[in-house]
Amino acid sequence: MSFIASAGTIQNVTVVDTLALNLSALALLGNLNIAAGGAIAQVGALVIAGTTTLAAGAGNNITLGLGNSFTGAVSITSGKNVSLTNSIALALGASTVSGTLSATANGAITQTGALSVTGTTTLTAGRGTTSR
Repeated sequence: MSFIASAGTIQNVTVVDTLALNLSALALLGNLNIAAGGAIAQVGALVIAGTTTLAAGAGNNITLGLGNSFTGAVSITSGKNVSLTNSIALALGASTVSGTLSATANGAITQTGALSVTGTTTLTAGRGTTSR
């Protein structure tokens, strides 16, 4: 999936799909909302200035491990095993994860909403602190 602004910049993007999604590089000045009927993965870095909300379904994985830059909170509406990597500090919004949660940030990891994780949660914060 690719979005290219014909002129200017892209503000907000909402994608709803019945299948799995493999996201290409994307830079947004606003929010990213993804609802997929399968796994959510990426082949390019995501640079999102606003919030990010991801829903893959309780039985599908979310794997966003490339040099991402999520400035706003990242919320998981539904996902099985979730892995997030952020090149800056990471704010976790309200999330429901039916498997494991792994979050890595090059800065502090904080939370802005309740986290419900059935499996193990692994948080790796660099040059900052981890707050739960």
